[in-house]
Amino acid sequence: VFNQDFIAPFSSIGPTLDGRIKPDVVAPGVTMTVPLRDSAFLSTNSTPRCDYPDGYGGASGTSFSAPLVAGVALTLRQWLQEGG
Repeated sequence: VFNQDFIAPFSSIGPTLDGRIKPDVVAPGVTMTVPLRDSAFLSTNSTPRCDYPDGYGGASGTSFSAPLVAGVALTLRQWLQEGG
């Protein structure tokens, strides 16, 4: 079940060897709605369990979450530098 508490199996879920809880940051990256070139674009591992409109499908991976996390980190950095 994909909900706000789901962490993908390809994430660092921890705990680490020294007992720290992981992950530090999470972002959406599983069964993202994406435009498709054609139906062959989806692998069997990323085939969604729901219907998408023509031309769209589901895909998963860190490449979907990395831009969001990078943007949040830069926004936080800017806020801190400006005295936030």
